[in-house]
Amino acid sequence: MSDYISKSTLIEALRNYAEQKHCGGETVLANGILKAVCFIEKEENIPTLDEKEIIRKAFERVLQRLEETKIRYFLSIANTGSEIMDFAYENVGDALDRAIEIVKEECGINE
Repeated sequence: MSDYISKSTLIEALRNYAEQKHCGGETVLANGILKAVCFIEKEENIPTLDEKEIIRKAFERVLQRLEETKIRYFLSIANTGSEIMDFAYENVGDALDRAIEIVKEECGINE
């Protein structure tokens, strides 16, 4: 699993921690944490990762591998002249093209 958390989850965790410290007598630390929470809530320029971005990267790698597989496959049978190889060439090529289309559709990746 990843180490990514949402901004709201971070704020909630910090608030809970500050409340525990405040009740434990460490009010200076608690006040500092609460100031940090206010900053995080108000600051809109804190970079965050969108779940789609994380998933998209993985599928971009899948697309790259499919494209490489297709190229290797075509190169490996390009010099054969049998009808069986021509049939395989066309059908496997079509299957790889369709797989690439499916990944692009499902991930919203447009070239």
